[in-house]
Order: sequence, then C-alpha cells, then structure tokens
Amino acid sequence: MAQLEGTILLLMLLHSILGSPIITNYIQHICYCIGSPPDPNTASKFQILIVDPDETPESLLSQYKEMGRTVLAYINVGYAEDWRQYWNNTLLQKIIHNETEYEGEYYVEYWNSLWLQTVTNYVEAYLNNGYDGIYLDNIDAYIVLNESNYTWIQGINLREEMIQLIAKLSTIAKNLTGNQALVYVNIGGALEDLEGGTILADYIDGYLREEVIFYSQAKCVNKRVPPSDWWNQESYLIQGVKAGLDVNVVEFVQDYSEAIYSMLVHVRWGIHVILQPSCDPDYTQPPLQLSQDPTGMYTLYPSK
Repeated sequence: MAQLEGTILLLMLLHSILGSPIITNYIQHICYCIGSPPDPNTASKFQILIVDPDETPESLLSQYKEMGRTVLAYINVGYAEDWRQYWNNTLLQKIIHNETEYEGEYYVEYWNSLWLQTVTNYVEAYLNNGYDGIYLDNIDAYIVLNESNYTWIQGINLREEMIQLIAKLSTIAKNLTGNQALVYVNIGGALEDLEGGTILADYIDGYLREEVIFYSQAKCVNKRVPPSDWWNQESYLIQGVKAGLDVNVVEFVQDYSEAIYSMLVHVRWGIHVILQPSCDPDYTQPPLQLSQDPTGMYTLYPSK
C-alpha cells in the first residue's frame, strides 16, 4: 500500500506539471443529481443524468432529451419514503415498518408482491414518459436488515429476494422498451457481497458506489480512507469493470489535490468518478468539474 500511495503522489506531481485531458473526459460521464435536477447548462456537461422524477418537470426532461442526454429515473427500491404518492395506500402501509436513520424513510417488505407492483408502476410510468432507464437505490437494504432482529424478516432470504426484485424490475424495463432501457443500481454496502456487481451483471448495465477514498464525515468535513482499506473496495470495483458494467464512484472532496487523487486512483481501471462537493453531502448541488485554466493547470469549480 505504501508503494501504491507513493506512485499516486508521483502521478499527481507529474499531472500538475503536464496536465491531462483525460481528467475532464472522465469527470463528465455521469451526474448524480437526485437532490436538485441540473439546469440545461449544467446538464450539457454530462453524458448521463440521474434525477428524481418527482423533482424534475417534464419540460426539463424534454430539454435533456433534446440535448441528447441519457436520463435515468431515480427509484428507492430498498426503502419506502413518506413523501411519495404511494404513501397513503392503506394496503401498502401493512408492509411498511420502522423508520430508518433518515427522516421520512422506512423499512419495507421489498419482497412483497405489493411492493413489486408499486415499484413496477413507477418503472412503467417513467419509461413511458421518456426516461432512458431506471436507477434503483438502496439495494443494500438486505444487509442492513440482516443485521437487525426484526420479527417481520424471520424466514426470509433477504439477499436472494433483493436479487430477484432487481431481476424482475430489469426484465420489466427491458421488455417494455425492446431491451433499450438502462438499469443502474446504487450498490452501496453490497459491493463485496455481490462480488463487485458481477452477480447482478445479467440484470444491470452499471452501478454507483459512494465514498471509497473520501467520505463525508459532516457537512463541509470529509475524511480520507487509508489505502489499505480502500484498495479492498477498489478490487471489487475492478471486477465490475471487467464484467462489462459501467462502474461509477462518488467521492466527497474539498480541493484540487483530493480531486486529482481520486481521479488517479480510479480512472486507470476504467472507473468513472463523480466529484461531489463535501459541503453538499446530500447531493443538493451537482458534481464538481475540473477545468483547464489559461496557465495549463486544472482547477476545481462548481459545475453550475
């Protein structure tokens, strides 16, 4: 690990002297913008946009499509949220349980046919409205529940049920669009358990993993993970790339050096990086960009 760290630092020094356009190319791959949909100018800087349809007017979606952008619809499949339209469904309330650590978010029996139908309705509506695919969040809910002692999960193979949910939703999305719809997931804490996403490779086109090298400790405060720890995660991400998946990593950074460090670690393996500002850990702002200034050096700046 010490040798790897030294190599990265050397590459950072060389990059500061020589510059490299590959940094800009990779930073523009995907925008994880679930907190606030990007304006058209910001959206033009990215190839793929992940947005929450409940926050995205149809007129804005149309502008994204006219610009030739790929747009994925955010869906929380692992947990239920009390601000969604389905919340007042009395039948659905029977399979919704304790609140998670996030306000307004609740554990749900995601293996129940009622939940499958609920999510399916969203998938069909979004694809029919012009979205290019779906982004399924919190698929690692099964790991969280496996560590609990809730009585309502007894006898359930939580891992297999989540894999089957993803498989079913993927099949629905692909069949509806002639196999054209893209299916991405937030693999979260399931990265290792799902072997870098290879176990889901038949059902998904790509995934996102947050905070491999830098994580948000508090608002505007981040912390760097020791190389001995993040390399284990990196090895699984590389497996995903080798399986043909579009692998993306969110890193919460504060300055240029942290941005370059993140890029130099991930890019060489074909992993795309989303540089999220550490002062906005809830994705209330679009990702950061790296731009080459007149001196030939790269600087970090807000993308909007």
